[in-house]
Amino acid sequence: MFTVEERKEILERIIKFLKTLDVKLIALVGSCGNDSADQYSDLDMSVVVDKNKLQEIFNKYEKFINTMDIFKYFKTTYNEESLLIGAFLKSGLELDVGFTTLNEFEKNRIKRLQNKISVIYGDESYENVEKINSNANNDSLNYIIETAWYNIKNAMVALKREKLFRTVKEIDDFRSEVVETYGKAKNIETKHFRQVDNLDNDFKQLLANSYFKKFSYNGLKISLLNTLDLFYWVLEKLNASDESQNYKKMFTKLLREIKL
Repeated sequence: MFTVEERKEILERIIKFLKTLDVKLIALVGSCGNDSADQYSDLDMSVVVDKNKLQEIFNKYEKFINTMDIFKYFKTTYNEESLLIGAFLKSGLELDVGFTTLNEFEKNRIKRLQNKISVIYGDESYENVEKINSNANNDSLNYIIETAWYNIKNAMVALKREKLFRTVKEIDDFRSEVVETYGKAKNIETKHFRQVDNLDNDFKQLLANSYFKKFSYNGLKISLLNTLDLFYWVLEKLNASDESQNYKKMFTKLLREIKL
């Protein structure tokens, strides 16, 4: 397994190479960019280039990264202004370097609501952006309020039919939506549950309770009920108490009606 010192050496090697190219900005993003990295953190970077040089610089970096001791690497095209190449080194260190135009970079700085990045080369004013996420929060809350009936009804019906794997899928999907909604309200990244550990303890305890302890009808029923408790709690914390009470009444009635 790589060490922090080895990660630092690899980073310096990459930066030295990138500075030989016609790049406008080099920034560390993710945990290494927002001062939350630990000894196991990967390297995530954004590199801003002119659009007419994007593919050329991307290709040069690909040749460079293949000089390292790689276990596997991959390329991803998000759109004509955003490319990424990832490399998993044999040491266990993953390198994800995105190449993007300034226009795309600026859009994503706001869209992803990142608290902080670390600009290594270029305009340091991009390190902090004003969070304008109120609409994102409201949209997420409104979405889960509108779709909760569909998700939970499907989970209950699947469980009633003893379709246990379908039940797990419905609960997992809904749980992820609840986590995303609460995460947006708290301004943290919850994709892949990335920063969920940073949320408050009451939320984390309810979240932990929502996972099934035993793969059985009763085990999944408890998981479903605890996921509902998590949902109600989040609604109340996000000033949607009326919706929380309405759903409590509705789902309690549904449980009785289908004799779950």
